[in-house]
Amino acid sequence: MSSEPRIPEGPVRIVLVGAGAMGQAWARALHRHPRCRLAAIVDSDLRRARGLALRLRLPELPVSATLESLPGPAADACVNATPPQVHLSVITQALTSGLSVLTEKPFAMDLDQAVELTGTAARHGRLLMVGQSRSFQPGVDAFRAAIDRLGGLDRLEARFSRGYPAEGFRAELDQPLLRDMAVHAFDTARKLTGSDAASVYCDAPARPHTGYRGPAEATALFTMLDGSRFLYRGSWCAPAMPTAWSGSWRATGLHGTATWTGAGTVRLALAGGAAVASGETGADHGPAPDEAGTIVARVDDQGFDLDPVRQVAAPLEEFLDALATGAPGWGSARNNLATMAMLDAAIASARSGLPGAVTPGLARLSDGWGD
Repeated sequence: MSSEPRIPEGPVRIVLVGAGAMGQAWARALHRHPRCRLAAIVDSDLRRARGLALRLRLPELPVSATLESLPGPAADACVNATPPQVHLSVITQALTSGLSVLTEKPFAMDLDQAVELTGTAARHGRLLMVGQSRSFQPGVDAFRAAIDRLGGLDRLEARFSRGYPAEGFRAELDQPLLRDMAVHAFDTARKLTGSDAASVYCDAPARPHTGYRGPAEATALFTMLDGSRFLYRGSWCAPAMPTAWSGSWRATGLHGTATWTGAGTVRLALAGGAAVASGETGADHGPAPDEAGTIVARVDDQGFDLDPVRQVAAPLEEFLDALATGAPGWGSARNNLATMAMLDAAIASARSGLPGAVTPGLARLSDGWGD
């Protein structure tokens, strides 16, 4: 049986691994947060690591090319902001060095690796969490509240469409859209439906003009365990008319339809043109109904999209709370195995051209392993 993750006293000392674009956002978030202290920056490019430390006005901050070469004990925890191709090695090294880990998504390249990492965290008594930032976006909770008023969910749809340059590690991924972007929507769909996936059919055609090594678009239809369907349609090679970064969403249930623009507005329209609920429109409750349904929420999703530090703030807060209380939340590795199972099955279906089962990762974990 594993020991419980150690709960640090005082500010949590966190080493950041990865000083790229997202690493810079994490660094600023860590540096500003009163409950933690940025203890070191690790990056294979030492010039980039030193440059980030200088931009933070921390010229004395330790930097290193590897976790192993840091003087210890340098930290209580690690934020992993490296490309997914190296997550297995980085997270394993951090956990076996006695660090709890908050990692960028996807937290592994496949479900087997995710299960291995979850087990490693359990055996070493360390916390492992995944920063699925878009599942914490303000519009998600507002949209979920609207879905709850549909009288049961039949169908959930997400459409993502943007032109994104084939640069950096994403350009070399075998499934760049699915691994780096669609996994956000898969995780959010689990949160919105309150259900995990049972099966999927995914089509991900390769387009030679995109510049990506792998397919930059995909359509995936999931059957969820509660019987609802989740349809994802995404593209990173759309030349115009982009959706929000979180995509545009639509939910259909017994009593009506709810939509979320992904950029601030949630609407609800009930069957037969009925009011959302007696007395819920007017001066005290926002705009009156129009042909697109009643606006039931306006949230600051646009600000979320424009500020990467804000995007990582909620996963960081959840991680710090989990370290303090010993009770991991949505981002726990065990919970995220169900998201990884969706990603793994979608990629397998895209490769084979056949539908397939979504295999729960929890079934592969030994009895008695904790988060």
